[in-house]
Amino acid sequence: MRAYAKETNRLNRDRRVQADADQKALQKIDKAIAGIMAAIEDGLYQPSMKARMNELERDKAEIAARMAQAPADVPDVHPNIASIYRRNVERFTEALNDPDGGRQAAEALRSLIGEIVLTPGPKRGEVHAELRGELIGILAFATEQKPKQNIRFMAPVASCV
Repeated sequence: MRAYAKETNRLNRDRRVQADADQKALQKIDKAIAGIMAAIEDGLYQPSMKARMNELERDKAEIAARMAQAPADVPDVHPNIASIYRRNVERFTEALNDPDGGRQAAEALRSLIGEIVLTPGPKRGEVHAELRGELIGILAFATEQKPKQNIRFMAPVASCV
């Protein structure tokens, strides 16, 4: 987990540095283009200005294309995420082993579930629940399987009036 966090954060830094450099280059190009346009408007046209303007426009298009293809910025991973994750798993395990720890177990479990998505099932009163979050990794680890995107289970629905 530490290696993953370190690599993700390194990639984020590299992506941000490139984005900043591209943004500064675009500002410089826009300023140069504006200067050439101002000179032309003042009657100082030279044939070399056209070549320079074409070069600037080409550079601008390349940078814009690179920026459009850049992956979306992702949040940095906290460097202590492995410790936090381990602490949550330990709390959950302890709470499950404690006969009076139902409340603690519920709190630990809630901290591991990021989202619950409910969708109606094909039969009346049937609902499919999808759990998303860190819990999936724990369950996969406990069953010695590769983690899946989500875990599904069926739960009956009570009708509300």
